[in-house]
Amino acid sequence: MRQRFRVGVRATLAPVVVLALCALIGCEQRPSLELAWPPEEPAAEMSKILAEVLHAEFAVSTSQFANHEVLYDALVAEQIDIAIVEQHDLPDPDLSAIGYLYPSVLHVLSKRCDAPTSILDVVSSGSIYPGPKGSAGHRLLAELAQEKVIPPLAQLQILDSPFGQDPDVLMVFGGILSADALGRLGGYCVASLGAAEKLGTGTWVEGLAYRFPRLRPFVIPAGLYPGFNDNPVLTLAVPSILVVNNKLPDASAYRVAELLEQFKNRFVSVYPLAADNISNERMSHSGNIPMHPGAQRFIDRDKPTFLERYAELLAFVVTLIVALTSAGVWVMRVRGQSKKDRLDRYYARLVEVRGSFAEGSDPAAVVEEIVQLQNEVTGLVVDERVSADAALVAFYSLSNQILQEARLRFEQVPGTVP
Repeated sequence: MRQRFRVGVRATLAPVVVLALCALIGCEQRPSLELAWPPEEPAAEMSKILAEVLHAEFAVSTSQFANHEVLYDALVAEQIDIAIVEQHDLPDPDLSAIGYLYPSVLHVLSKRCDAPTSILDVVSSGSIYPGPKGSAGHRLLAELAQEKVIPPLAQLQILDSPFGQDPDVLMVFGGILSADALGRLGGYCVASLGAAEKLGTGTWVEGLAYRFPRLRPFVIPAGLYPGFNDNPVLTLAVPSILVVNNKLPDASAYRVAELLEQFKNRFVSVYPLAADNISNERMSHSGNIPMHPGAQRFIDRDKPTFLERYAELLAFVVTLIVALTSAGVWVMRVRGQSKKDRLDRYYARLVEVRGSFAEGSDPAAVVEEIVQLQNEVTGLVVDERVSADAALVAFYSLSNQILQEARLRFEQVPGTVP
């Protein structure tokens, strides 16, 4: 009995002690993140994994929105922190991207199994269900009508729901269709928006992609939907992006991007098309929503530094500078030695003149020659910038000494003594 009482007391006191310690020393709380997603698949499954991955670092709360427009507005208004949204054509300064997740593929399911020749041919096939209002399909039709590519929406047979109305055309963006979804699509064909093998030759699908930059041509491989597409299907896709509002700190954005890369295989297991999108540096630079500085720092983490990128060039420049400096020093030494050699010749002549003077040569001739030598050396100093080193000082000292000796020997010395 006493043992049970002790165990009960310990169990009761444990959380109290933890709370008391937190109050005294402070416990680090996880940052909160409000995660949201649109109704189309695979957003719900991807968000479920994302919430589990982020839970280790953040206090995550989740919510699903009725359509992309409401979700986008809530993100801009900072009612939510992070969301999966489809790329928009116009950038928003209040939002930043963490990274690309997956392509949301347009499936045109028609009761006519012939390939449409244009988007006008698609919408003219009868009643159309483009998805709920605010969805990518519905927005695409509205934009096409606004650009006068197709008739006004009021002139088209657009259905609000596919249930009980048997639409002639389903035009819905989303993930790869499941076997269960295909089982409910009897009587429909997966329509190709042109010949897939002509992609890259200026098809009308590529024209739409140029007109609406968020759209990208996409090819559904042959046989992906047994009984529905025996041949490749050319269609469109919209990138789905993980987006945050700009209040998210850089450190949090870095960590979210890091977790996205770390658990990439979990996302790919749910939606294989995510494999070519998550942490794809090329795609991170092609969107119109700028990357969050923290996420960009994670993307650039393995890039070589400036010194690493230009190490070979810098080494070549340094080697070239050293070689040029060495060559310059060598040239200066050669020129200096050449000047010194010329000065030595003048000094040698001066010594010869002194010898002849000592032997009794004509003082006037000696003085004239010395003055001439001094003038030549002075010209050498001025014209060729000979430095005033010990040799030059010795020359002038000796020459002046000879002149002084001549004055002592004779009362008049012709010429001018410098």
